[in-house]
Amino acid sequence: MNSKKIISIIALTIALPVFLSGCVPTYTYNNISYASPSQALQAANSQFQRGVQNVDIRESSIAQSIKIVTPNSDLIRQNGVSVTGNAQPVIINYVRDLQIMGYDAMVDGIRRSNIFEQVKHSTAGSTFNHKIGSNDALLVLHSPGFGKFQWLLYTDDSEARYPINHDASASFDFQLATFVDQLEQSLRNNTDLASNAPRKNTDKKVKAGTSSGTGFFINSNGYALTNHHVVDSCATITVKNKNLHGVSAVLISEDPKNDLAVIKVNKRNTSFAELRDIRNPVKQGEDITVFGYPYSGLLSSGGNFSEGIISALSGMGQDSRFYQISAPVQPGNSGGAMTDKSGRVVGIITAKLNALRVASITGDIPQNVNFALKAELAQIFLGSNGVKFTTTSSERTMGKTDLAESLQKYSFHIECE
Repeated sequence: MNSKKIISIIALTIALPVFLSGCVPTYTYNNISYASPSQALQAANSQFQRGVQNVDIRESSIAQSIKIVTPNSDLIRQNGVSVTGNAQPVIINYVRDLQIMGYDAMVDGIRRSNIFEQVKHSTAGSTFNHKIGSNDALLVLHSPGFGKFQWLLYTDDSEARYPINHDASASFDFQLATFVDQLEQSLRNNTDLASNAPRKNTDKKVKAGTSSGTGFFINSNGYALTNHHVVDSCATITVKNKNLHGVSAVLISEDPKNDLAVIKVNKRNTSFAELRDIRNPVKQGEDITVFGYPYSGLLSSGGNFSEGIISALSGMGQDSRFYQISAPVQPGNSGGAMTDKSGRVVGIITAKLNALRVASITGDIPQNVNFALKAELAQIFLGSNGVKFTTTSSERTMGKTDLAESLQKYSFHIECE
């Protein structure tokens, strides 16, 4: 009889070998079976590395050093036997190598984040009674038994410790990023390590003139998403739609790397977007709709609704953060919501391909090649900043007029001065 052991490890879910009684085992990773441990490990490593690359790099460090302690090879072997019920060396070695690979990816992700100037990593045969020493922080994977673990953060040698959790509902490629965000948030909330960290430059040059874009509400408390470039360096932010007539807003959080920003509109709202559950991934060829306020003062002040499809699951240069879409996008659409046919937000309109520049290189003008940031990145951004949002798995198809009406209710034009 087949038996499959599934464990949650570090910030990723890993499927262990499938054992056939009396037969040669096969090895599964991400619900795909491989004939050999090396093939399964290669697949796992590819995903781990994608996870590392999806960790945001901070512009400045919070603290000088952190020490990370994970189980050593002997402890992994010992716990591996107890979980798999099988002491075959090839199976236990696979379990060990998979765990070590995952731990190393976690350390690499924290290094990449630049939260700490120095990241030290050591392994131990016990996850109890470790000392912080001369470091600013200690992060220990407390593992009383294989498949049972909790990352614990210490900032001194007292008994005070802060659990660091990860979002197991996030897609595999982004679970490491969410874990690192939670680590940073814990440091800021529970310690004074961030008190001396450089803050956002409040003396940055204010944008000259007026620019515009689109935003949309993501909860009923006035919080909304848009592109960072839409509200960057604004002296004032003003929003308007059919129900908002020149209401002021303030910048709450920003992520220049992924071109995201959260603003707070100074008026309560009842309509807001629901984001698609990331456990239901977007597929190439899916129908999408876009709403925004392009060419402010020239086109309709009531907003512009358009349709298209997901042309590709990555953007320019194979950038996995973006979708390529066929829906028409014009200046002013930036920051607007992109939904599926059920009205769930799956992306944020970010960029229009520069057709004239491409034509100067290729001699041909591209048609309807535009890009949207994937909504799962927005979910990570919102979660790391403690901003409430709603996800849904509903697949009830909405008619075009209903979609347009829904988008219009929670979208608005942004004017930056």
